Amino acid sequence: MDVCILINQDNITKNIGEHAIVIGNSIAGLLAGRVLATHFKKVTIIEKTLINDDPYFIPRSSVPQGGGHHFILSKGTTIIEKLFPKFEQTLKANGGHREDLINDVSYYRGGWMPRFPSNLFTYSISRPVLEHTIRTLLSEYQNVFFLYEKEVKGFLTNNDRNSIVGVHIQDTNNNEEVNIYGDLIVDASGRNTVAYNWLEALGFKKPYKSEVNLNISYISQAFRCPTSFHDKDWKSLRISNNPPFSKKTGSLSRIENDKEGGEQLLVTLAGHHIQTPINSNEGFLDFARQLDSPLLYEIIKDAKPLGPCMPFKMQFARRFYYEDINVPLGFIAIGDALCTLNSINGQGITMCAIEATILDTILANHTNSNYLANLKEKYFKEVGKVLNPIWYSGSIQECNYPEYNGKHPFGANFFNGYFALIVKIARKNPKVFKKIVEVLNLEKSFITFFSPYILIQVVRNFFVKD
Repeated sequence: MDVCILINQDNITKNIGEHAIVIGNSIAGLLAGRVLATHFKKVTIIEKTLINDDPYFIPRSSVPQGGGHHFILSKGTTIIEKLFPKFEQTLKANGGHREDLINDVSYYRGGWMPRFPSNLFTYSISRPVLEHTIRTLLSEYQNVFFLYEKEVKGFLTNNDRNSIVGVHIQDTNNNEEVNIYGDLIVDASGRNTVAYNWLEALGFKKPYKSEVNLNISYISQAFRCPTSFHDKDWKSLRISNNPPFSKKTGSLSRIENDKEGGEQLLVTLAGHHIQTPINSNEGFLDFARQLDSPLLYEIIKDAKPLGPCMPFKMQFARRFYYEDINVPLGFIAIGDALCTLNSINGQGITMCAIEATILDTILANHTNSNYLANLKEKYFKEVGKVLNPIWYSGSIQECNYPEYNGKHPFGANFFNGYFALIVKIARKNPKVFKKIVEVLNLEKSFITFFSPYILIQVVRNFFVKD
């Protein structure tokens, strides 16, 4: 059965396209939907699960990592605020805590890092409330519509088989199947995407897929905020491992209050190539005790757990190289459907925001007759330019672990040793530490680590022992 979406004909000259379809109600899908709402008369976001508008519900089943920490890097915060001018205001109203990424965060990696005002800001919030905030703001756009409990089963192509012109969907309740047509189809279905298989089934070439073996286990737990936490002069705690000597990391942040107004701390523990406890408060505390610093354990050892532990395992980081193939007209991918990064670095949401900005820029520089060709030619190439250094740096980090048995990128051993020196210097040099934070927050490029100032500091400290 074919169903054509009826488009409102008002103000047609203001839009380059009739209908854009987004697969997935992920943060990537919501940000893409916001950009498309500017350029298309109608935007439909298709989600296979039912969304509960109560922001305090548990994470969606399609977001298995939703119980853990989700960091919006400073660059991501800035971009999302531009897309939704009330974003920060609404996030605060929903319980988000604004933090200076250096002054308000106590960060340990082989030693404590300096703290000082940096003018780089993030928000501490749970994933469900973050999604709820963005989805609520997007819902204010009258040309954006949500289809819930509908699962996309494949793409539709034109007779010439050079364009994707719609999607085949199935109702998850009654299994009724329909076709929906659109000018542009955006895959925002996340790390479990199968869009590349749908393309192949229609005769298009599959993109090359690159994977990096992470073997990271996570476990997250909310706690009632203990009184002792309020005595701290920081708001969040990050205890990083120091490979290859240690393989355990931990983070602690204040998130929104619960429904009864109780203050909550969210703690996420992670292990590289080691298993975290599955669902045991005793095991959780024992793992926290073994972090490189005992501070996180000391804070939560007597705190009351709230709800169950939430485990998650991330086996691979993965990237699809769509820029290297002849993709059909009318198709793009965004977020984890394009590249799944190591979530410990917290760069995923910000990359979604950057990709949405790239999409917006390309659509804004168009003529109504060529915008699809323009996207086909430019989108994946422009995104690839941003992803290349991030993917490279994330890949070489994994070479620090003896258990890693994948391909070592060019220069991995050199850079890992070089970065270890920079981290050592940063413990006593606030300027160097700020450079690290700026690069990790995607405010500055990877090349910043080779700036004259940092090179001079490395040479000066090369023979200095701790």
